[in-house]
Amino acid sequence: MHARAYCLRLSGDFDGAIEEYKMAIQIYRNEEDEEGLRAESRNMATALFLKGEIDEAAKLLRDVKEKINPGIPYFDAYSHVDKAILSFVGGRFEVARYEIEEARRAINSCEQILDPDEEMILDYIIDGMGQE
Repeated sequence: MHARAYCLRLSGDFDGAIEEYKMAIQIYRNEEDEEGLRAESRNMATALFLKGEIDEAAKLLRDVKEKINPGIPYFDAYSHVDKAILSFVGGRFEVARYEIEEARRAINSCEQILDPDEEMILDYIIDGMGQE
């Protein structure tokens, strides 16, 4: 479900991605897997954000932001993406720009590229700030 949601999000089918994340979240709840539940909730929040459901996305991110395991791959980048979203939602555009730069630095320090879906989020924030 995670891979399908990822592909749907990249294709722009945010509704489909959100449905996949909801199914994955339910499985993690049934299995009492808190880490998986938080990770998929975070992913669903980013899909909601891209769909324009800003308040719901921010609520989910706030609920999970201190609970995500810092040992997961790309934690630094993901945490900066999340902070960029929350800063953007709060109208703190300079902070959002800083967090975008930090997300990109964190990925570069791993000699990786930002996942296309995460890059899509950062571009969405940049475009939104240009319209303010």
